[in-house]
Amino acid sequence: MNTQNIFVYGLLQSNYDNEAAKMLRQHATLIGPASIHGSVFDLGDYPAAFFEKNMKGIVSGELYYIHGDSKQLLKFLDEFEGIGPDEEHPLEYHRGFVLAQCEGGEKPALCYLYNRAITHILNGDGLKHVLEELLPGQIPGEFLTMRECLMDGPVSDGTNEDLSLFFEHRTLFLQDLDPGLGVDEYEKLSRSEFQKMRQIQKKSVICLWFERDVFCQVNLWFVAWVIKQYVKQAHVYLVEPGLKSPYAFNGLTATDLYDVFKHRIRLNPEQLSTFAMLWEHYVAGNRVGLKQGALDLSESFPFIPEAVQAHLDREAKGSSLGRPMDTLRKIISELDSEQGSKSISKNFGPIFQKFCRREAIYGYGDLQVLRMVEQLQKDL
Repeated sequence: MNTQNIFVYGLLQSNYDNEAAKMLRQHATLIGPASIHGSVFDLGDYPAAFFEKNMKGIVSGELYYIHGDSKQLLKFLDEFEGIGPDEEHPLEYHRGFVLAQCEGGEKPALCYLYNRAITHILNGDGLKHVLEELLPGQIPGEFLTMRECLMDGPVSDGTNEDLSLFFEHRTLFLQDLDPGLGVDEYEKLSRSEFQKMRQIQKKSVICLWFERDVFCQVNLWFVAWVIKQYVKQAHVYLVEPGLKSPYAFNGLTATDLYDVFKHRIRLNPEQLSTFAMLWEHYVAGNRVGLKQGALDLSESFPFIPEAVQAHLDREAKGSSLGRPMDTLRKIISELDSEQGSKSISKNFGPIFQKFCRREAIYGYGDLQVLRMVEQLQKDL
C-alpha cells in the first residue's frame, strides 16, 4: 500500500518540539486531528499504539501529508522510533499501515505501531470466558490463565529460583483434596501457564486482571513476583474491576469491562517490586512486612490494606478460630436456630451464600468454604 499520509500520536504530534516532530513538520503538512481504531499503552515516557480496524477503542492523534519523496523523512523517523538492523529485536515499533478517521473521511496512512508481545494474565477461566463472550476481538494480545488458589495450602517453597518443589507440593495438596486430579492434569492446566509467564519476552506489555479479594490478591502477588524475577523491563498494568464490582469481573457489563481495561493502571518498577515483596512476606508469614507493603501501595491502590488485613485476620487467636471460621460458626448457629438442623447437606447452600455476602473480601470458592464448614462440624 503506497500512501503519503502518516498518522502520528504521542511525541510526534504538533504540540511537541523534539527533533523528530520538527523534521515531520518540515517535510509534511498537518491535515488535522485524526484517530484510528485500537488501543494505546502508556510505556512511561511515551505511548505505544496497537491498530485493529474492528476494535471499538480509539487512539487519538494527527494526520499529516508528506511532501514529495518520503524516504529521507521516514529514514529519520525510523531511527527515532528505534527501527534498524542494529536495534534490539524484537523491535519495539514497526512502521505499518492504518486506516485513519479524519474530517475528510477514512484515509490509509503510515503509522509507527507497537511491535512486541501483549499478554493478559487472568485470574481464572471464568474471566476468560466473560471477555470472549462480551468483548470478542476487542482486547489485543494473548491470554494466560492463573488456575490456582494460593491463599489455600502450602507455599513454603514459593520464592525459590527453581519452583519445581513448590509446584510438587501444590500438586500433592490439591490431590489430597481431589484424588482424581493427576500430576499430568495439574501440569497441563496450571503449571504450564506459569511456565508461559516466565517465558514472556522482556520489555513486553503485561496486563494483570485481578480483583480486590484475598483470593485474587495473593495470586496477584505471586504473578508479580514471577514477572519481577523472570521478565525484565516489562511494562506492567493492573486491570481491576473498581468500586462497581470490586470482587467480581463477571458483575460488569461489556461497556464496564472495556472501560476498566481502558483505564488500566500502569505499575512503575517500584510498585511492581512492592507487589512482588508482598508475595515474599506472605510466604514467610511476615505480618509486619505485609502491613508495610500494603501501606506503601495504599495511595495508588487503597484496597490493598483491606485485603492484607483480611488475610491476617484468618489467624486463630485465643477463643477466635480466625475471622472466616468465626463468621461461619455464627452463620451455622443462626441457621441451626432457624431450621433446627445441623445437616451440612441441607444447609451448605444457605451457609455459602451468607458467607459470600458477609465476607466477600475473601473470594473463597465453595470447596474452600465446605472444608471449613466440615472442620467446624467436627469440632462441634
